[in-house]
Amino acid sequence: MKNQRRFYTYAYLRENGTPYYIGKGQTNRMFYKTKPGAIMPPKDKTKIIYLKKDLTEEEAFRHETYIISVLGRKDLGNGILRNRTNGGEGVSGKTWSNAERKQKSLSQLSTNNSFFGKTHTQEVRNRLSETHSKCYNLISPNGEKIQVKNLKQFCSLHNLDYWSMNKLVNGKYISGKHISSTYKGWKVQKTETQTTEN
Repeated sequence: MKNQRRFYTYAYLRENGTPYYIGKGQTNRMFYKTKPGAIMPPKDKTKIIYLKKDLTEEEAFRHETYIISVLGRKDLGNGILRNRTNGGEGVSGKTWSNAERKQKSLSQLSTNNSFFGKTHTQEVRNRLSETHSKCYNLISPNGEKIQVKNLKQFCSLHNLDYWSMNKLVNGKYISGKHISSTYKGWKVQKTETQTTEN
């Protein structure tokens, strides 16, 4: 009989120690891309870490779902992960309060993240900010041209959906059944991209 507690959860880390993908697996799953379109594991195997081991499959699904909910997804504009689903396929996950998320995040990630408890110097933070900045030329519905560096903040201030605007930037915003060049009358043209982040 197979060991029921053979599952684990894991994370792929960026060079700065922050996770960019959370998964659930067994045996050597965490070291391989398993299907086309899947997130690539880092080449540096020290950037692949276990979060929890010796779990049942249901426990692993629940933990995966929880960690994704804590760290958030880039595609939804609410976090840092490249996961494209909320995880825990087939398991209805618990809804966590902000206090629970913070407490669990500290207790479960601190011993596994080599960057935990450390902070970047101001010089490094400035460099990261510049490295990951994007510059956009926006055209408002009334034809006014505006240059913006922080698209997310701009969307928040102008009551626009960041995810839709981001799709528009990448030429993937769909209105009806067709790709559209405008969102709520706004047009976006990305003029410079410098990011190399996973």
